[in-house]
Amino acid sequence: MSSIIKKLVVINLVLLMFIPQLTATTPPKEEFIQTCTSTREFVTTLEFLRAHKEFSVHESDAKKIAHFVTTGCTGASARFIKVVNLLTKARLSIVSALNLAREFAISDDTTTDAFIAIFRLSYLSDVLDLDVKTSLDIAQGLSVRFSGHTKKILPDFTALVEFCMQEKGLGLPVPKCALLAESISKLGENFKDPISGPFIKLYHFNRSKKGPGLPLFDAIKVAQDVLQNGPAASDNFIQAFKYATSKGGLGLEAKQAVKFAQKMAANTIKNSKLP
Repeated sequence: MSSIIKKLVVINLVLLMFIPQLTATTPPKEEFIQTCTSTREFVTTLEFLRAHKEFSVHESDAKKIAHFVTTGCTGASARFIKVVNLLTKARLSIVSALNLAREFAISDDTTTDAFIAIFRLSYLSDVLDLDVKTSLDIAQGLSVRFSGHTKKILPDFTALVEFCMQEKGLGLPVPKCALLAESISKLGENFKDPISGPFIKLYHFNRSKKGPGLPLFDAIKVAQDVLQNGPAASDNFIQAFKYATSKGGLGLEAKQAVKFAQKMAANTIKNSKLP
């Protein structure tokens, strides 16, 4: 037996000695199937609909709705009931309320809680006092129609609305603030970090003498365009503008420096293409 073959035999024997240990220390990951309290969800939903005679839901329709709710697994009936109660108090038609509640029954608790909180913030007279339709559009857009991290959406939306309404902020009317806060919040959909802080920081920079000193609406637009590339694009823009306008950097005028900074911000996302 050649020396090479002997070495291979020894190596194989050593590996065989360690295989059981490796198997013992690194067991395969177990995948569990989620189970649901389907009967409880059905009964809770059906009894809720039966109890509210004012809804005028036919028994057969109530059973169909209850069956559908069970597909949302554990907690579906609670989500369904919370949304129905919220929307009927806002005097939405029962048909519309039930249809919307079905969407949240098959969603999750975080998404449903975001919807309820944003709707209340938008609709209540002592807060934004928007009409039902606008409040629903905003709340749905930032919850069930939002594919990002819903845990950050409420803090982002709230912070942006507050900043927009303050005199030291944007000082804009309530309806404009609500819609602006919604559109900026959506810019963070594909990113894990909050978007409100970077927007406020970039807006202040755009308005300042250290920045391009833009008019209010231009400062907002530039910030929105930049943040399409995510929260981190804010710092890239600011750093690029400062370098572009410095004598030791590119020595550009403000207008050209903004264009350069926008190009740098566009490359915040890996493999993004320049406009």
